[in-house]
Amino acid sequence: MHCENPAKWLSSHLSATGFLIAACVAACAVAATDADKTAAPQALFNGEDLERWVVDGDKTTKDAEQTLPVWTARDGMIHCAGGGFGFLRFDQKFTDFTLSLEYRLQPGTNSGVGIRTVEYKDGKKPTRPSRAAYEIQLVDDGVDEPTSHSTGAIYLHSAASAAPAKPAGEWNKLVITCIGPRIRVKLNGEVIQDYDQRKSSKTKKKPLKGYISLQNHGGEVDYRNILLKDESHSD
Repeated sequence: MHCENPAKWLSSHLSATGFLIAACVAACAVAATDADKTAAPQALFNGEDLERWVVDGDKTTKDAEQTLPVWTARDGMIHCAGGGFGFLRFDQKFTDFTLSLEYRLQPGTNSGVGIRTVEYKDGKKPTRPSRAAYEIQLVDDGVDEPTSHSTGAIYLHSAASAAPAKPAGEWNKLVITCIGPRIRVKLNGEVIQDYDQRKSSKTKKKPLKGYISLQNHGGEVDYRNILLKDESHSD
């Protein structure tokens, strides 16, 4: 091959090579970002024990003459035996996330899921999730007309738009998405909340970061398949 200007030829080829390298680096960066967005959810419960879960409030209950722990892991579930009052709190704070889980209430049970909440101090009502942050209410009520105290409510603040909960003894799937000031809740595949905390003076200053907790309100309830997806990069 005859080249009249070797220096110019080399320069042009090096420039082309550099462009290709830069393009590859950019493509890899985009792929990495997309991979982050589609990362697998984090299992908050390992199915075997209560590692990383902390009991706030009553820790034991009595069954006849026997003293038992309120919260246990068994058969791939977190089981609340009821008795007293308190919460089982995961020991990490989250900001923007999608939390999915399944729950099963026993007849008459009242429970709930705390989101973006604080550590509950036994006997101090302002530290309950429903006061310090939010509680998604779960209760064996069977209502036709939801209220701010029935299943799926953002307790005290917003009634669910529907009542798709299954009867006591059956498993329900709950999905809670918190991104910025918006809280979206699905129960058994149906959207029942799409709430913007800025719309109310009672909620606009609620925290945007905090703990996740499960409530013991005296009755038996089981939780399983507790997964959390980080949504901090969502638009």
